[in-house]
Amino acid sequence: MSAVVDFPVKPEARPYLEAFGHQRHGSDPDWLVGYRNRNLARFAELGFPSRRSEEWRYLDLRPLEQRPMLPTARKTALVTSAARAPLAEIGLAEPAYRLVLVNGRFAPELSRLDQLPAGVWVGPMAAAIAERADLVRAGLEAQPLDRPFASLNAAFFADGFVLDVAPGVALERPVEIVHLSTGDVGGSLHTRSLVVAGQGSRAILIESFAGSGDYWRNDVVELRLDAGSELSRVTLVE
Repeated sequence: MSAVVDFPVKPEARPYLEAFGHQRHGSDPDWLVGYRNRNLARFAELGFPSRRSEEWRYLDLRPLEQRPMLPTARKTALVTSAARAPLAEIGLAEPAYRLVLVNGRFAPELSRLDQLPAGVWVGPMAAAIAERADLVRAGLEAQPLDRPFASLNAAFFADGFVLDVAPGVALERPVEIVHLSTGDVGGSLHTRSLVVAGQGSRAILIESFAGSGDYWRNDVVELRLDAGSELSRVTLVE
């Protein structure tokens, strides 16, 4: 079936509206359903950024317009040898805390989230929506609706990560987030993540992105830092 719309639609947005109409978000709470719909409508209205925008003046997005890379529909992370191999090369040698996302979905068998200090919660976004709904909702709905790719991400994200550090807590060892693409994606990956650092807290976040094959990543991380908090964030793209 097709998505039913009653708002202006840019031509390059139409394939994504069709894909949205075929995807199922039956497990989403009502507030998240409304959030996705609002952002889909905004993306349809804005379309892809053009070189007339200062932020995109050096990047030609026309190939992506001409050949849409639609979101993948896989429900769970498929952990194969192709997913395990890069961990030895890009991951920390002895990670204290590691969360791995394979093709945009949480892979618990590759992750290491035990022995977290009191006052620290790290987990996949899909679990946080169910277990920490107020925190996630406040973080998502604070995002303005004037960034087209962020709105596209909001409509389609299936997972991501959440790091919540309570006020006054110092996380001495880094939290490692590894994003892996296994080469058989053939579409787009959308992860939505949230970092909340309470007043006077301290944390180190290391994100690595690696993969092979033909795919498009559209990842969004929202950072919420209270007064006096410190967050060191390193991003590595292989």
